[in-house]
Parts: sequence; C-alpha cells; structure tokens
Amino acid sequence: MKKILIGSLLLLCVILFAEESRSYRLINADVGTATEIDGERVMTLIGNVHFFYGETEFFSNTAELYDTKKITKLSGDVRIIEDSLSLCADNVTYLRLSEKLHFSGDVLIREDHADSTFRTFAADSVNYYRQIGELEAHNNVTVFDERESINGNCGFLKYDINDGYGYLLKRPEMCMQDSIKISAEKIEYFKEFSKIAANFDVITESPDFKITSDFLLYFDIEQKAIFLGQPKFISEYADAVADEIRIHFEEQKIQKAELENNCKVEFSDEPNEKRESWISSGQMQFYFSDGTIKVCDAMEEVRSHYFQKEGDDKDFVINDTNGKKMKIIFDQGKIEEIIINQKVDGVYRFNR
Repeated sequence: MKKILIGSLLLLCVILFAEESRSYRLINADVGTATEIDGERVMTLIGNVHFFYGETEFFSNTAELYDTKKITKLSGDVRIIEDSLSLCADNVTYLRLSEKLHFSGDVLIREDHADSTFRTFAADSVNYYRQIGELEAHNNVTVFDERESINGNCGFLKYDINDGYGYLLKRPEMCMQDSIKISAEKIEYFKEFSKIAANFDVITESPDFKITSDFLLYFDIEQKAIFLGQPKFISEYADAVADEIRIHFEEQKIQKAELENNCKVEFSDEPNEKRESWISSGQMQFYFSDGTIKVCDAMEEVRSHYFQKEGDDKDFVINDTNGKKMKIIFDQGKIEEIIINQKVDGVYRFNR
C-alpha cells in the first residue's frame, strides 16, 4: 500500500509539472522525477513512457524533457505517431523550437495511405522537419512502396511528404515490380511514383534487355520510358543506339521500342555473339512478344549490311542494301526475312 501511494504521488507530481509547463500531456510513466538545474527544469520519465505534444503521440522506454531549452530526448523502442506517419528508432532528439526530430539507430518510418497500402523508409539516421513535412535519411537507406511495388536503396534520401516528391543519392538503385531495375547517380520520383527520373550513368535492366544512358524518364501510368544522352539498348541478339530511345511496356514487359535520329542496330545470329549485321536509319520501331524481338521497321535513308555465315542448312551471304524503308522479321531473336522497298539498290555476295 505504501509503494502504491508513493508511486501515485510521483505520478501526480509529474502531471502537475507537465500542466505547469503546458508543453505536453502525460499519459503514463512507471517512474517520473522533476529536477531544476541552473534554472533549467528537467523531467525524467522511465518505463512505459507515453505522452502527447499536441496531437502527436510519443512512446519510449525513457524520456528527458527540458522545459526551457524546449528539447526532448527519448531512448529505447521509441515510437512517434503523427497523422499517417509512424516513426520508430532507438533514439530520438526533438528540438521543439525548430520542430526538428533527429532519429538514430534502426530507424523505420511508415506512411499509411488512404487505400490501406503503405510506404516505408529505413535508415541509420533520419531528420524529420515537421513544419515543412520533409524527411532526410542517411546511410543504408531503403524505401518500399506497397501500392506501386517499388523498392529502392541508396546512401541519402530526401522526401517531401506533402508533394510526394523525393530523390535518392549516393549509389541509388530502384526496382519496379521485381522486373525493371534502375541505377544512376541521382534518382527522382514524383507524385506517388507516377514519374521517375534518373540522371547520369543511368543503367536500366530487365530480364530481356539492358539500356545505358545519361538520362531517363519513366511514366508509370503510360508505362513508357524515354532515354536520352547517348542511349544504348543491349539484348542477346541486338545492340541499338540512337539520339533518343523510347520503350513501351505492358505489365512491365517490353512491347515496343522507338528509336529517333542517328539510329543504328547491330545483330547477331546467335545469343551474345559478335554483331556482324547492321541497319542504320533516321527512325526505327521494334515490336516484341514476351521480351523477344519480332519485327523491326526502319524508315528514312535506310542502309543495311547483312552477314550470314555458312552452315549446315545455309549459304554464306553478304548483302549491302540502301532504301527508304525496310522491314525485318525475326524468329526467336534471329533474322528470318528482310523486306526493303522504295529506291532500292544494293550489292549481294555469295560463295559459289
């Protein structure tokens, strides 16, 4: 009975202290002590700590609240709930004057969406600026979006909660629906990942192809990607370059590729062999089925060189042709038929 009375008196003192400072609303603490050092009032809370600042809810094992400096330090299983955000870490320092929270040690932040999906951020440390709704994550950063099936990692991330805009730096990588992977010096995302931009040393990979470029724009709703800055498309049977490459997807599988200006494609008869056949033109369109090239249409000043090695069921052939349009039919990635028309001229060489 005596212990219960002492505990109740301690909690009462804590509550009276909190009401006097009018800065927080205490819900629970196993132990609470109030001290004053050099004019600074300090409240120390230990065990099952639970309190509010305004509408924001705080949980931790221990907490120190500095009333004059307006600083709160929390440690041990810290969890903060604010609107749709849940912020967890080993340690948190809350600077109430600037409304900045610094999280360190096993940081995990979860943002819940209205459609019951969520987005998470994990890092070694995070700064959260409450007044402007901005997060900065440092070291071993990972991000996951359940609704868009996107995950990424980097050394630094900045995220504007209100605008839905963020960017990743320090060797960032992003993977969409476990099929398309992007790496670059900088990756930006806009409005719930509706658009993704990657800058400098961009590498885009899928099970069917790889594209290198200086710049990438990916549009989620249209399922379209635009590659600029010396883009190069690489696959088992063909490599392609152009001033601009546009890729169209369906369910994250490539369906169509459009090449614009200074286009050149080099082919091989076997996977990953030397590319000895080529086509150049002003424009090209490639059509795919299940990730494999089926048809290529080339337009505007088409030039081609076709090389066929002699084999058991084929003759040695070299064919150099110029024309205005060309269509190439592929079978399992290999050239099956070439159709060229309008202003055709060429040289054909065969083994006798």
